[in-house]
Amino acid sequence: MTQQHKPGKIILLYTTGWFSAVFAILGFLLPIIPGTAFLVISITCFARCSPTFQKYIRRSAYLAKLMDDYEAGHGFPKKMIITCFVFCNISNIIALSVLHQYWAPLLCIAALINIGLYIVFFTRI
Repeated sequence: MTQQHKPGKIILLYTTGWFSAVFAILGFLLPIIPGTAFLVISITCFARCSPTFQKYIRRSAYLAKLMDDYEAGHGFPKKMIITCFVFCNISNIIALSVLHQYWAPLLCIAALINIGLYIVFFTRI
């Protein structure tokens, strides 16, 4: 499966992939940022612009099935979406109760709203 991309698109995919990877790592360390969502974005970006990374994903039994379903338009499994949604909301609620800076509640509420909107409009549950 070879894909021809313009150099600008490849640079954009790599940049988005690396930023998403950094946010995913931060998300696993901080309760405010949903790390799983950023990890999925990162994997998708790298798979689209790197044949080597795409081969690596295809060799992994679990990731290959997820990517095949995603590329076929089936999306991600219902259980995975619900689990991600629940853990993101739990971590944001904990962050709301623990962090008392003026910007933290705004960031948590924005994350809760964005996750909810994503679930409603872009997933098939």
